[in-house]
Amino acid sequence: MAAQLAQMILLVGLALQKATQYLQLLQTLAHLNVQLAQMAAQLAQMTLLAGLALQKVMQYLQLLQILAHLNAQLAQMAAQLAQIALLAGLALQKAM
Repeated sequence: MAAQLAQMILLVGLALQKATQYLQLLQTLAHLNVQLAQMAAQLAQMTLLAGLALQKVMQYLQLLQILAHLNAQLAQMAAQLAQIALLAGLALQKAM
């Protein structure tokens, strides 16, 4: 009877030891889960910043497109001005 009691006490001690190990493991997993949540939050911030940066790039591309269009119009106006200057030069020659 005493041997059985001693054996049961030993088994309870081993069970408590295993339970302690599992609790330590759960504590470690909880800590890792917190770190993972922090990393996920940082990734979300980085994704948001990347989205904002992409939005700015798109705005700059639209601005460049507008500037290219204005540049083309300016080139057309310069060509027209050159034609007018040529005609004025020819008219001046005829007048002389």
